[in-house]
Amino acid sequence: MSEPTTAELLTQVLERLDRLEKRIDAIQGTTDGLAALGEKVPVFVELAGATASFAQQQAEANGIDPVGTGLQAAEIALVAAKPDSIATVKRLLAKQALLHKTLDAVERLEADGTLDVLIDKGTAVAPTLAKTVGVAETATTALVETQSSGFQPLGLFGQLKAMMDPDVQKAMGFGLAIAKRFGQKL
Repeated sequence: MSEPTTAELLTQVLERLDRLEKRIDAIQGTTDGLAALGEKVPVFVELAGATASFAQQQAEANGIDPVGTGLQAAEIALVAAKPDSIATVKRLLAKQALLHKTLDAVERLEADGTLDVLIDKGTAVAPTLAKTVGVAETATTALVETQSSGFQPLGLFGQLKAMMDPDVQKAMGFGLAIAKRFGQKL
């Protein structure tokens, strides 16, 4: 193999210099673009800062602590992402019709002031209401059982004889006690 001539070596050097020049031109174009972007970065930073400052001022003017609220939102997001929370949301979504009815009822109760009364007096009334429901359940059961098993009409002496039954006496005493208290309340 023969040694390359000086002209061939110069041609190779020139080709390499041409490739190098093209690369330098490409790099120069990129750096020019970056320089233009670099000139705009302070404007973007200032805009972002002004926006953040405005948002914080608006939040504080409305009594909102943006940092505290953000931390609470992060905690809520962590709880909401748990599988049991997602399952609860799915259950709620499956019951949308019932939820809408419930919310409609609550809105009606709120509109006429009943909801406030229930909230204010509910804990005091609940035990009495539970007893009332228990008595109503017992009375309903007795009515249904008597209706299904049947009964015979009683004359005066049959009624007097029935008054000797301790269960009848208990029911009559209960009924008369209610009548007395009800009369007192009227």
